[in-house]
Amino acid sequence: PPLLPPRFCRRSSAWVASCRSSAMLPGVAPKTSATSAANSAITAFDNFIENFPGSIYREDALFYKFDSAYKLAVNSVVWKQQERTEVALKFYKNLMRYFPETKYRSQTTQMHETLENIKNNLTTKS
Repeated sequence: PPLLPPRFCRRSSAWVASCRSSAMLPGVAPKTSATSAANSAITAFDNFIENFPGSIYREDALFYKFDSAYKLAVNSVVWKQQERTEVALKFYKNLMRYFPETKYRSQTTQMHETLENIKNNLTTKS
């Protein structure tokens, strides 16, 4: 199959995960972990935000960066969950700082509540 050109899209974290096969990207192992895909997505969104700060897709990039960190935190092993939850909450705060009336408000509210519950449960267990 032909190589897909890199592009920013609404499913970027899924795109990163799906494009990481040797058939699509030469030199990349066919199977990568979900952790690697989430970290790659976060890095890609960081690069996009840094390289295109005035883009009309900034809100999308900030949301999908938060979404990737959220999925990483929620699906983490217990001993990494606290650190990853804190990172995801930091990304949430950053999204809310720049886009308090984000079009992703209903999703982010629910995700934020889940992260706060994880954080509180980890704090009470310590």
